[in-house]
Amino acid sequence: MVSNLTGRLADPDHITTPAYWVQHIRQAVRFADGIHTLHTNDVRHYLELGPDPVLTALVNETTGGDATGTAVLRNGHPEPVTLLTAVARVHAAGAPAAGLTAHLGAPRTLPDLPTYPFQRERHWFTATAPGDVASAGLTATGHPLLTAEAELPDPGGLLLTGRVNATAPAWAADHAVFGTPVMPGVAFVDMLLHAAARTGCNRVEELTHHVFLALPERGALQLRVLVRPADDAGRRAFVVHTRPEDAPYGSDWTCHVTGTLTDAPAAADAPAADPAADAPWPPASAERLDTDGFYRRIADTGLGYGPVFQGMRAAWQDGDTLYAEVSLPSGTGPERYGVHPGLLDSALHPFLLATADGTDGAIHVPFSWSGVTLHATGAHALRVRMARPAPETVSLEVTDPSGAPVLTADSLVLRPVRPEQLEAARSDRDGALHEVVWHTVPAPSGAAAPGEGEKWALIGDGGDPVVAAASAVIGSAARTYPDVTALRAALRAGTARPETVVAR
Repeated sequence: MVSNLTGRLADPDHITTPAYWVQHIRQAVRFADGIHTLHTNDVRHYLELGPDPVLTALVNETTGGDATGTAVLRNGHPEPVTLLTAVARVHAAGAPAAGLTAHLGAPRTLPDLPTYPFQRERHWFTATAPGDVASAGLTATGHPLLTAEAELPDPGGLLLTGRVNATAPAWAADHAVFGTPVMPGVAFVDMLLHAAARTGCNRVEELTHHVFLALPERGALQLRVLVRPADDAGRRAFVVHTRPEDAPYGSDWTCHVTGTLTDAPAAADAPAADPAADAPWPPASAERLDTDGFYRRIADTGLGYGPVFQGMRAAWQDGDTLYAEVSLPSGTGPERYGVHPGLLDSALHPFLLATADGTDGAIHVPFSWSGVTLHATGAHALRVRMARPAPETVSLEVTDPSGAPVLTADSLVLRPVRPEQLEAARSDRDGALHEVVWHTVPAPSGAAAPGEGEKWALIGDGGDPVVAAASAVIGSAARTYPDVTALRAALRAGTARPETVVAR
């Protein structure tokens, strides 16, 4: 037993005194010291007993990943499933589970496993493409995400549309960040490469991510990609928006991605074939990286990858350059993507593998791309060469197994994200059947009307609907200030002191 008061092994004579428990309430919990003490005493498996997993991540961070921590309860999850999953996880990490499972009501007989490999057969229906869009005056594109397009009249441009949620596309549930299905950044790259081809451009010059596209489990989102007319230099600006399909007319759209397409040639176009196709792969100086358990480890940090996105088969490192081989799982084809999002996302996993030991628990995701060119389509497997000129910046050279170019990116900047940043991506309702609506009610008959003069001060953006509503209700008795500094300046200038101050 370790004392939370001292962080050391508990002294039986000390912990049985009232003074100890008074100190235990009043003084700091020495959690990290306690974990270090347990680690020094060869404790490598931790079960968190609490209403939600809070300390498990701290255990993993404190031990540097040299321990297995898991929670036996999770809010919103069935308790038996969560408990058995936790026991299975620590048992798979080497802990004896016989004593843990003795009272779980598990069957006492162990069925024999077949002596041959499992023969898997998928029986789920595959979502079909939407019906004929020509009757709506649109043109079918054949792209899995952007299913229809419309060429715009004066001043020109192209609008591509689609519909997405947590089940469409079929692989959406295989890419979750902090438990939320999220459209991977590489999917936007593929969409814009498709848009580039449709508008006569040959590369994505710049692409910047602004807000995560969280995929709702109920309902769906309308997806819009607007490509504007070309400027004098041949560049076409683009913007990607979404909005819930049941949103009323005039509702706001969420901007996820902006950037430019171009028909200008790259500074150094990729060759038609790899001139060093006979060179050894990977280079002899590259050291092989340990990929065993990689996807399990990053799942603990918040990246939930399903089979389609677990494509990294091997990885190597040579100084600041990373090499990898990635492929789609059996039964998954490239479809009509330029590069399947599961395959292209796997091409970025060497960065996560190489930086896993130096991160603070944040997840690195694509932030901005420059100079992305698609050279070939239909790849099932890829070779990846990733150079790191800066800690969070890489360049990509992606080829097929024969060395023929598939995709190149001059620069990709990755940024760390945390759970709270996903809140801005979620729809306000996300398909919920209930919503908050404010209804106007008449004032009591005996209530006095607001007096003249500025008796109220409202602090907040005048364009905020809540601030505007409060100002309308209070009327002339209120003045709105953008911040506290503005209110102080008004008071110093002689404005009457308000009786009530309300801050947004």
